[in-house]
Amino acid sequence: MKRIVFCLVFVSITTLAIGQKCKKYHKRNCYSYGYPFVYSSQSQDFKLYSMQTIEIDIMVMAGYEYNVSLAFDDLLGEVIFQIADASKTIIYYNSQKSVENIYNIQFAVDETKKLKVLIIVPDSKIRNVKYGPPRCGGLMVEYNKQPKLGF
Repeated sequence: MKRIVFCLVFVSITTLAIGQKCKKYHKRNCYSYGYPFVYSSQSQDFKLYSMQTIEIDIMVMAGYEYNVSLAFDDLLGEVIFQIADASKTIIYYNSQKSVENIYNIQFAVDETKKLKVLIIVPDSKIRNVKYGPPRCGGLMVEYNKQPKLGF
């Protein structure tokens, strides 16, 4: 009986420790543009497994520019990051060859709309990722009023 209680307590403590590991992951690991951009409450942390796909909705407002940055645990491998509009048409797709920081994008918005951030974790050959504890990921959204340009 003591062994069962000990095992339950150990499993509970381990689960809580893993859950706390991802808290504020995006603040510690995502690229922040800084001033003049302002941190958005749409930023969040999440847990990922191998071969998982998640969708995160974000609202972007007309007349603002945005910095969207993601960070992932290295054991997840090369995670695919896409941004789609409401009709699920892909408007941004990260590519290893296109930019230096593949998990960071800046863009301006002409009309208010809801976007979907799609995160696709490929099949990992590392058994611990597929069957082990979840790995951390984070999404940081920052915004800035679009500057008036021209005369």
